[in-house]
Amino acid sequence: MYNMYKIIYDRLLLIDKIKPHMYFLLLDDWCILYIYKNLIIENKFLSTEEKSSLINSIILIQQYFYKFQHLKNIIYNKQYIKSSINEYDIGLNLLSEYTITNKITIIEDNSYFTFFLPDLIKIMCNSLLYHNNLFGEPIIPKNPYTSIPFSENNLYNIYFKLLDSNILIPNIINLYFKSNFNIKQFYIENETLLRDLQIKSYFTNMNLDNKYNYIIEMLKVYKHCNISIHPKYNKKEVLDKLGPILYNYGIAEYSFNPTKKIYSKNKVIKFLKQFHRENPLFGRIYYKKSSIF
Repeated sequence: MYNMYKIIYDRLLLIDKIKPHMYFLLLDDWCILYIYKNLIIENKFLSTEEKSSLINSIILIQQYFYKFQHLKNIIYNKQYIKSSINEYDIGLNLLSEYTITNKITIIEDNSYFTFFLPDLIKIMCNSLLYHNNLFGEPIIPKNPYTSIPFSENNLYNIYFKLLDSNILIPNIINLYFKSNFNIKQFYIENETLLRDLQIKSYFTNMNLDNKYNYIIEMLKVYKHCNISIHPKYNKKEVLDKLGPILYNYGIAEYSFNPTKKIYSKNKVIKFLKQFHRENPLFGRIYYKKSSIF
């Protein structure tokens, strides 16, 4: 590619319109944009005809270059790329049942892999929201068939395929794209938002025992709301009645957003006080004494 563009530069030297000592600059940053903008378009010493001729030369070189690139890719794919190794999506449904707009085929590790787009969204979201006890540790999304991170090139391929589909792209994936798929930059720029999303995911997906324990902890923190649960009280009822406010408790305790913390804390207090007024005996156990006579 360099030699092709050097031909154009040599033509410019021949018509004596560019100072030869500029050559060393091009060696440092030799690219089509530099030639097109600085040496041709903005060159006051070139006539319109000369500019047109040089631009046509660039176009011709680009055409040949990309044709050769395309041919090289075809030959490489035929010789080294293995056919698709997966016929099913993550849910074990046949990929052939989906329309072409809802799936994508990518090349990773010299093999073709076909994915159902909603599966890729889940994989990406789970990776970006990964945490260890709410300490954010986002990781680069991985190919589930190889456990190897997707290449940056394929992350772009996946994102643009999602744009072309009718599938709603989660905001977290848009933010990852805006961070140029740089996982460190993504975490630094979105740490506060990620913490809130991780809290939501954490409290939504935790098992019932942990959820119950958090409810008991919440009632201790807000003991002034006068709700106490007897250890033998029906756990399912506790989860059904008080579980919906648990996310707000998590935000109030663990969010990095001070405004959301205050708002969620007030919401929890209001909920618990109103609940106690409407259910003053909730959580209590009553024993009936039986007569011995």
